[in-house]
Amino acid sequence: MNILEELNQQGKTIVMVTHDENVAKQTKRILRIEDGHIVSDSSLSSVRAVTDVGHNFPDSNYLK
Repeated sequence: MNILEELNQQGKTIVMVTHDENVAKQTKRILRIEDGHIVSDSSLSSVRAVTDVGHNFPDSNYLK
């Protein structure tokens, strides 16, 4: 993760695909995709507020 963070700080865009929420929670933004559709877009502040491990992202960020 350190090298990805360094590249991002240099202005590079990093796209990571993971099923590991512990890894995902280290990022600035999480796009949650189900059945090929974006169902939520969580920023750093809302992701950090999630304390449960699982698919429990804040409902306020779900796309309608």
